[in-house]
Order: sequence, then structure tokens, then C-alpha cells
Amino acid sequence: MSDNKIIAHHKELLKAKKNLESRIEIANYSTLPEELEVLANDKSKDVRYEIAINPYTPAKLLEKLSGDRIANVREGVTRNTNVPISLLDMLAIDKDADVRAATAKSSRTTASALKKLAVDQDYGVSLDGMRVDGGVRGLTARNPNTPTSALEKLATDEEDCVRKQAARNPSMPSLVLAKLSTDESSNMRYAVAENPNTPVHILEKLSTDENKNIRSNIAENSNTSVHILDKLSTDKDESVRQAIASNPNTPVLTLEKMVFDNDKNVKQYGLAENPNISAFALENLAADEDEEVRSSTARNPNTPTSALENLAADEDEEVRSSTAINPNTPISILEKFALEEDSTLWQSLANNPNTPISILEKFALEEDIWIRRNTAGNPNTPVYLLDKWSSDEDESIRIALAQNSNLPINIFEKLLLDEEQDVRFWLAINPYTPLSILKKLSIDKNARVRSGALENLSKLELASKI
Repeated sequence: MSDNKIIAHHKELLKAKKNLESRIEIANYSTLPEELEVLANDKSKDVRYEIAINPYTPAKLLEKLSGDRIANVREGVTRNTNVPISLLDMLAIDKDADVRAATAKSSRTTASALKKLAVDQDYGVSLDGMRVDGGVRGLTARNPNTPTSALEKLATDEEDCVRKQAARNPSMPSLVLAKLSTDESSNMRYAVAENPNTPVHILEKLSTDENKNIRSNIAENSNTSVHILDKLSTDKDESVRQAIASNPNTPVLTLEKMVFDNDKNVKQYGLAENPNISAFALENLAADEDEEVRSSTARNPNTPTSALENLAADEDEEVRSSTAINPNTPISILEKFALEEDSTLWQSLANNPNTPISILEKFALEEDIWIRRNTAGNPNTPVYLLDKWSSDEDESIRIALAQNSNLPINIFEKLLLDEEQDVRFWLAINPYTPLSILKKLSIDKNARVRSGALENLSKLELASKI
């Protein structure tokens, strides 16, 4: 079949899909050049926009769309991850400010184009408008690829919002950050405190700022010294202390001192979720008077067995459910949980990858759909049940199954032929789906499934090169 006949054939197929929503979906996920070419000429600007951002759209179609009469479509071209650099150079001088702003955001925009955008006269829209980003110059100031010379100029811009974006830029020279850190505007100091490359001595100075939000940024900054983290652990503001409690760089001894903090959020969202917290601290949190703190502690995979045993006997249902889902909870406790007639507890238990097969077999007979769904997605569920569920009449069960990390090849092959596109889509994005299955899904009749499979294949190819 000739190219013209192929395109004509696809035009007929797309005509049958008169529904705009259907055409937009196809434009979003399609990987077929013939479909993309037809939809690039669609009368709807929304369809053309989806083609413009689709990473599989060929360069020649992107070139055509970069001249589209609708600014939003041209803006879409700048957002395409595979847009040719030459097109971005052209769109950097587009007549529409939103298109130039989108070009300023792109990680592919060249240094020469960014220099031009750094002196753009667009001021953006503030207050009731759509953009409050400092306009084209503000977005250029945010781009980490903007040349140093341009950043230094943007740091002295007459607009505060532009200077603030420049202060956040990790490529900003230290000397400029030092100057901005003494700015009378708290917004400027806030931005410097947020910058991951702000030097330690500047962060130390800002750690005593009267503004709590600035101190909170210092508490979160990966560059903040251990000395300052320890000092801020006793800050008068709870949001600052919570940030310290969450920071994986906070010293273990500091975290242990913080278990006696009076604020619940510091313990629940900070300490109990910190991956580096010690067993000693977790033991203390497991005995906290607040049930939400105990529940967060019960979910932490580092919580010691002795604490989990106590949490398993907690009077609060949520605490016990959190214990039931923890992969380090002893089997003996999981078996006790299985004897309780509690659907919420069993839902968590069905999610635990270490739940014994005998319990999962019992859960497979339950009427509660969530218990069965979680069991279908459990990598420890026996093969005979997985095989049975691969033809279950409930689509949600098959979707859960398609996300399982431990399916045998025959079930992958069965789900590959599932009539429901959502089942095939979840199979396509499952990182454990075999290469042979992904290759078949990459030519699926559904565009969304094809796109998911191709993206998964790209990730596998990238991982193989590492």
C-alpha cells in the first residue's frame, strides 16, 4: 500500500471517530506516523496541541506546527521533549509572549536563545492574570541552562519576581547569591535559602532570619551543615522543626532528641518517616500517646520487631493496619491478624508481600473486593490463583493482576489478549513485564497502550546501558 493510500485509510478511520475526545486521546498516545500526520491537520486546536507535545511526532510535523496560527499549538511544540533545537531558536522570537515564555522554560533551548530571552520586554501577568512568573525574563532566570552572564544581569532586574527566580537558579554564582541573601525583600532571601547550591556560610547566616519560612528552607536545604541542622531542631516554630525532622541529613543524635518534641506533626510527618532515624527513636515513637504518630511509626520499614509487636496489640485500628502492611512485621503477628474478622486489617494484610500463602488463599475467597484486589497484586499469591484471576469477570481484579511484580509468562500472555484496554495499559507500564510482551504491546490497537509500552521499553533500554 502506498503512503498516500495509508494516509487516506487512516483518515477514514479517524473520521469514524467523530468524537473530539476520542481524537484528542489518539493524538496524545499515538505512535503511528500515519495517524500523527492526519491529526496534525485536524480542525481542532486541542487535537493539534496534543500532536505538538507528543514525543513520537516526527520533526517535519513539529516544524509545520511551529507555524500554526494558534499560539497554544506553537507553545506545545516547545514542550515536546524531542523538539529540534532549530525550532526553539525560531520560537524564541515568536510574536506571542506565552510562546516565548514556554521556550524559556525548555531544557533544550540554546544558550544564545536564552541570552535573547533574558532581555525580553514581556513582564508577565500578575494578580488576576494567568502568569505570575516574572514573564519571559522570569522563566529564563529559572532555566538552569541560562548562561552565567545572563543570570547575573537578571539578578539585578527591576522586577522582584524576575530576581527571585534568578536567586533560585542552581547555576547562579556564589557572589551574586551572597548579595541577594542580604536583600531587604524576604522573598529574595527565601529564594536564596531554597537554592541547593547556596554556600554553607550564607545558609548559616540565613538560619537566624526572623522569617520562619526562610529558616524552614534552610532546614530542608541539602547543603545545610550538621551544626545548623542541630541548632534549628529547637527552633521556636514547629514547621522549621518538622523540616529538620524530615531531613535525611539531620544527625541521628539530633533526631533522637526530637522524639520528645511537643508537636505531633514533627513526630508524625517528620521523625516517623525519616529513613535514617534510629531504632531507639522508633521505639520511643511507637509508645507515643498520639495514635497517628504510632501509625506512622508502624509503617516505617526500620521499626524494630519489639516495637512492631507492641504496635500489633494497639487499641487503635489504624495503627494495627499500618503494622499489618509493614514488610518487617513477624509472620507470627501476620497470622494472628488473619484470625481477626476485620476487613480494613485484612486489606492491609493482603498488601503485605510477606503474608503467608495460606492466608492469601483464604483472602481469595473473600467478598470484599479490596481484599481480593490487593491479593491479586501481591507477589506472594500462588500461581493457580493468579491464573484463575486472569479471566475474572471483574476488570479491577485483572488490572491489579497486571500490576503484579511476580507473574509467570503464561499469565502475561493471557493478559496481553485482554479485551479491556485498561488491563493492557497497566501491563504495558509494569516494570516487570517481559521484553517479548512489551514488544507486542508496542503495536497494540490502542494508542495509550502502545505509548505506555514504548516508554517502558525505553526505560529498560536506558537501564541496560547503565
